[in-house]
Formats: sequence, C-alpha cells, structure tokens
Amino acid sequence: YAGSKDYLSVAALYRKQWVDFPGAPETQTFSIHSPISSGKMGLGFLFVNDKTGKSNKRMDFMASYAYHIETGNGIFALGIQGGISQFSNNLAELRVFDLNDNVANLNETEMFPNAGAGLYYYTEKFYAGASAPQLLSTDPKAAPTLVNHFFFSTGIVLGGSDNFKLKPSLLLKSAPGAPLNYDINLNAFIGKIIGIGVSYRSDDAVVGLLSLQLTPQLRLGYSYDMIQTDIKDYSSGSHEFMLGYDFGHEVPKVRVPRYF
Repeated sequence: YAGSKDYLSVAALYRKQWVDFPGAPETQTFSIHSPISSGKMGLGFLFVNDKTGKSNKRMDFMASYAYHIETGNGIFALGIQGGISQFSNNLAELRVFDLNDNVANLNETEMFPNAGAGLYYYTEKFYAGASAPQLLSTDPKAAPTLVNHFFFSTGIVLGGSDNFKLKPSLLLKSAPGAPLNYDINLNAFIGKIIGIGVSYRSDDAVVGLLSLQLTPQLRLGYSYDMIQTDIKDYSSGSHEFMLGYDFGHEVPKVRVPRYF
C-alpha cells in the first residue's frame, strides 16, 4: 500500500476496546507513506502501541517498501516491511496474593525482529490485496509468542454519480490456532464529503462507521462496535477514531477522490 497515493499521507488511529471492561485492549497507531521515483516505488513507516490488561504492552516499529507496476488499467504492487517488536510486562501492576512471590516485582522487556510481505492490486474503483505482516515466529511455548498472521482484502466502488457511491468490501483474517475471521462491510459516500457504513465482524460485533472529508487534505473517521458476544453484559462497546492528512499542493486538484 505504501506509495499508492500521489502524495505524502499520514494517519493516526486510537482504539478503545470494550469500554468499562477492566484491562480491555487499547491501541494507538501512526502511519506515514509516500511515493518516490515518479510513483514507481513507495516508502512508509508504521508505529503501533498496543496495551492489553494492566501489565502487557507491545510496540511495533516497522518500515515499508513497495514497488508499483502498471498493468493495463490498474497497478500491481509488491511490498515488504521490516522492523522490531518490543514486548514489556510490568508485573508490579498486577494484584498480588502471595506477598513473598518475587516474580511480582519484575518488569520484563523483550525485543524481536519482525518482517512482513504483501501483494496489492488497485484501480480507481477496485482493490484486492493479500499480506502476511508477521512472517517471523517464535517458539510457541515461549512468552511472548509471535505467530504468523495472514490477511486478504478486496473492495469495489459502485455508482456513476459523484454525489453518491457505494463501496462493499471484505476482509479475511487467519492465524494458526484460531478460526478464520471475516469482516463484511458496506459504505456509502455522499457528495465526496460524508461516508456512512455498517460492518459485521464474524462472531464478534456489528460496527457503525462514519467518515468526514473536512477539507481536501483532512479527513476524520469514527467507528462504534456493538458487541455480540457475552462481553456485552460488561461493556457498552468499542470506539475507534482516525485522523488523516494528505500533504501536497496538488491534493485539492485531484479529480477522482480516493475511497481506499
């Protein structure tokens, strides 16, 4: 995906999962990417800060490179990424029942190399991609554990009018030891400014989606998860906020808005 736009693009995201649920996951991400070499290549950077429970935290620092090949009406991109994943576990934050347990005073930090790869094909109205962002794995008996994850996504923009378009899309997620998960999404874009949609995440949640193109460069997104599992008895849902900005004096002149 790095360099798939004609300009430098940055995005920040904050997710608060399972509000009111003690120790629920919380995630912040920051990404930046830009085309180089007349759009034939792209470079990007991704930072992820993921907290689970009171003591566990994971941070990812990843750099990405993509090579874009024009094929007929679309572009086919090959991408790789590499970086470091850092795990920290501050056991002093946990409730201690055995005051003589010295493990409770430990603050553990471990770092692992990480690498990923992906394929991405896109036109003005269609995209499809497959990726494995975590190719390197660790001993499954060790803690923390890194396992391979695999993703496939596709979507299409429908409608001839600039004032109203629909975008159905699909995301498949697979990891060893876990069932195949999927997200089915449908978004409607009104007047190049407002986007509203709904998503179903398998055996997990129904999600409401909202996006606003505040200026040609600035966009805002929000989603709310209506939990469908037993956790709904203890949480009012999950919230996610996204803020994106595109740099470049040519951005306001882009004739075809980017819907993905």
